[in-house]
Amino acid sequence: MSRRFAAPAVVDNENVHGYKSISTPGTVAGLCTALDAWGSFDLKDIIKPKAATLAESGYRISFALTLAILSARFLISRTPATANLLTPDGFPPTPGDIFKLPMYARSLRLIAESGPSIFYRGEIAEAIVDEIKKNGGILTSDDFATYQPIVYEGTLDGEYRGINMSGVPGANACSLSIEALQIPATFLSKITQVEFS
Repeated sequence: MSRRFAAPAVVDNENVHGYKSISTPGTVAGLCTALDAWGSFDLKDIIKPKAATLAESGYRISFALTLAILSARFLISRTPATANLLTPDGFPPTPGDIFKLPMYARSLRLIAESGPSIFYRGEIAEAIVDEIKKNGGILTSDDFATYQPIVYEGTLDGEYRGINMSGVPGANACSLSIEALQIPATFLSKITQVEFS
């Protein structure tokens, strides 16, 4: 199964950073589809007790996260909503600070109660699309409403040095990764021990 994103129409080269680079998020639909098909838990039982509570109560910021936010501060500053979340005072949080995500917790609870449809055709989709349009993005409500994850019957398979690899076909790096690993494997299989000396 692929929980891949669906990209809106590409405009010039503005599809790398900023609001025009945002594609329809596939994680909610993909994970809910996988849970329905192969899971043994109820969506509410997964989201509410742990994920939503953690988002609401917060977690300690690590040094690595502070460094990542600091390193990406220029890009973060280009999207006001992200900047307000990650650098509310213009600076990243300090390691050890408690990072709370109350809006994310609310979204998780709505998804737990209403399922993925609220994310793609309800108030969550509306809020995301409004934010994107307000800042010059091109993602639409229709992009959200028509999104569907793709469930593949087969996998792409390959082997590298005795290790089996599997992944889904489609718009991802699976086929490229498998192929890229075949190039050195073919080359290395033709080198003799003498050539390594």
